Amino acid sequence: MSAGAPLRREDFRCIASGGFGDRTTRIAQAMAWFDGALYVGTGGRSLNPLGLSDAAMAQMGPFARLALASAEAPRGASVWRYALAEGRWSRVFETPSVDYDSGPGPRDRNVRATLVRTEADGRPALYFGVSAMKGRVRFIRTLDGISFEEGPHSGLGLPEGADVPSIRSLVAADGWVYTSPVGMIEGRGMLDDNMSAYPMLFRASHPFAEDWQPVSAPGFGDGDNLSVNEIAVLGDHLYAGTLNIRSGAQLWRCPLDDMRPERWQPVFRDGAGLGPSASIVSALCTFGDHLYVATGLQRQGKEGMDRYGPISGELLRVDAAGDWQLVCGQNRVTQEGWKPPLSGLGGAFGIATARGIWHLAEQAGWLYAAGGDWRLFESYLPPPSSRLPEAAVAAIARRHAAYEGGFPLWRSRDGIDWQLVTGDGFEANPETGGARFLQPSPAGLFLGTASSGKSAEFGGVQVWWGARDEPA
Repeated sequence: MSAGAPLRREDFRCIASGGFGDRTTRIAQAMAWFDGALYVGTGGRSLNPLGLSDAAMAQMGPFARLALASAEAPRGASVWRYALAEGRWSRVFETPSVDYDSGPGPRDRNVRATLVRTEADGRPALYFGVSAMKGRVRFIRTLDGISFEEGPHSGLGLPEGADVPSIRSLVAADGWVYTSPVGMIEGRGMLDDNMSAYPMLFRASHPFAEDWQPVSAPGFGDGDNLSVNEIAVLGDHLYAGTLNIRSGAQLWRCPLDDMRPERWQPVFRDGAGLGPSASIVSALCTFGDHLYVATGLQRQGKEGMDRYGPISGELLRVDAAGDWQLVCGQNRVTQEGWKPPLSGLGGAFGIATARGIWHLAEQAGWLYAAGGDWRLFESYLPPPSSRLPEAAVAAIARRHAAYEGGFPLWRSRDGIDWQLVTGDGFEANPETGGARFLQPSPAGLFLGTASSGKSAEFGGVQVWWGARDEPA
């Protein structure tokens, strides 16, 4: 396939910063190109500090109540539209305010999934999956790019009260729409954003339909699969990647023309041979004849199930027959044989401070990979009780101390040879530690960030626009 000119560092410029005027608007998890404009779904923190659920707050006692009293009020979910010709942003959706026991607050927390599809009557439509503060996920739709309508609150066909507050993927294929619930409000709240009480795939005739039905067994029959985190199509198969902190991420596939639970087959298990160090499939993207699969360690920190790391994520690719190769990562012997990295590079293309690859997208014949940097959070520093050698602890501390903010972005023409576009997110911003979403378009590649949201000067989501030539 032919390719356009690759994007360079100098081709990117910031078109939004500071969380659209609110630094607690800290992440862009869903973006779309629709009717000649860019759409960005945003969100912030939950009603409670640290994203904890009401039950978890109650267990924390007086500390939690003090934190709640001192916390900023969350802004909630919004969708912003960027009109390129005018260079102007406008908010086209804002979650309504509802009453909680603690007072009024936003109904929805953030926007985590998006889909552009053609309706039965031929009209193009833009959908978003909107995550609930409390309750269940909602779908919203626009036909004109300005006004949004809300679909039936069906909860994916699950019983009333089912804990399905959010989704991350919406995929259309063969006349069906596929998704999977991700996140939990019960349990620990936002701290369980990548887990689900229903780790399975559902499909419907369209997002607003009431005919949602499961098409896979929970966890594909493995009780250690805690969610279906990513979904994508390659050829005539649907692929689904899981979170599994016990034995490592899994990738499964099923023929689109026979979507039954018993027809799903594994592409790999056990983190593709890396075990729990690769606990989650963090991104999927079809490029050329392959499906590219990013894996990594879900959380890296000090204790409990977050006690591992820092470990850089890997990139694999799968062909139409369902066979996989390692693109970057740790060479090893697996059940499928010897797997050396095709690129010759280790995890995160050799960048030791890159937490992993968070999103993949094709733009003008080039594959781009966006990542995060573990140094944004001090929780990744080894605790005094760490069993790491002193030299390793000292090296991690030095890397953390040298961090001035930012994230990595890579590009590849063939999916094997990779070049670094930027290693610091185009600027030294101490609050921006990841590129969360890549949106291709005829006008160029757009990138939405993840921010800690702490600093009034630097905090809040950013949007960057990469283009070789200025638009007419």
